[in-house]
Amino acid sequence: MYSRYLMSQAKHNSYFLVGLALGLWVALVAVPLEEQPACAAPPPPDDGFEPVRVERPAAAAAAAGRTVQRPRYYSTELGMRAPLLGAVLSAEAALGSRAAALNHTAAALQPALRFFLTASARGGGAGGAGGAGAPSNVVGFTDTREVLKPFHTLKYLADNFLEEYNYFFLSTDAAFINAPRLQQLVSRLSVSQDVYMGVPAEEDSHYCSLESGVLLSRSVLGAVQGALDWCVRNAYSARHHENVGRCVLHAANVPCTTTLQGESYSAVRLSGELSGELSSELAAELAGAVTAGPVAAAPDYYQLHALVSRVRGNIYYSFCFYA
Repeated sequence: MYSRYLMSQAKHNSYFLVGLALGLWVALVAVPLEEQPACAAPPPPDDGFEPVRVERPAAAAAAAGRTVQRPRYYSTELGMRAPLLGAVLSAEAALGSRAAALNHTAAALQPALRFFLTASARGGGAGGAGGAGAPSNVVGFTDTREVLKPFHTLKYLADNFLEEYNYFFLSTDAAFINAPRLQQLVSRLSVSQDVYMGVPAEEDSHYCSLESGVLLSRSVLGAVQGALDWCVRNAYSARHHENVGRCVLHAANVPCTTTLQGESYSAVRLSGELSGELSSELAAELAGAVTAGPVAAAPDYYQLHALVSRVRGNIYYSFCFYA
């Protein structure tokens, strides 16, 4: 029954089946199974060249610069720098008193804090004076010319720490340093701009007072490093801030400024020894200032530090309470 059905369908579609068979046969005859490329490149001529491998000694490869010396720390390779390094101009006679008190009260800057002084032969070097309690982070210069001490300090900072820090703070040991406020100020400044920040020594002066502290950016210190010869030759003033300011103005063409990038630098001027109790207005002013001075006695540093810490602690406590 099924075969009869197939035969009847074949008879009705005989022309279609014959055409299909002829089309398949023509396609197989007209189109080759494997077609050769029309534009085959000729094989290269044999010139008899054979590559030769030359063994190079390791020393020769290193001399040719083929080895890569990796930095010891990831921060060095990535160009990461610490925010701030503090430098204090001091003296051997003050190591056991003002310098020691300043070293304790500005402990928030540690270990990025150095004291610079002229080391006498009698004192036995930087650590030869001061006695117990004197700071150990001291750098001594054998050059006894007091007028050149700031430039020796700037050269030391540039030669040893220019690639490690973004900002450098320079002051004398007669200034109390409000370390948390200084760190806050530095954290809000952009490293893309030259910074020569502080309090002008005099009205309409282009020089920052060294007694109130001076904040320098890495770019400004680098410019000073390249102009130190000129700065030393033109250090004719008895006041350090004038010599340093003249050097910065010549090297980086940047005058002293108290406001930069929306931030302000302030310092409190103290008169004489501190009393046992300070007014609340002065306490609030001290908490927002970077430095305060001049400070004559070592106990005054601790009194100022306690006062500033109490004011900042109350502000922090109030913020946490209402938050």
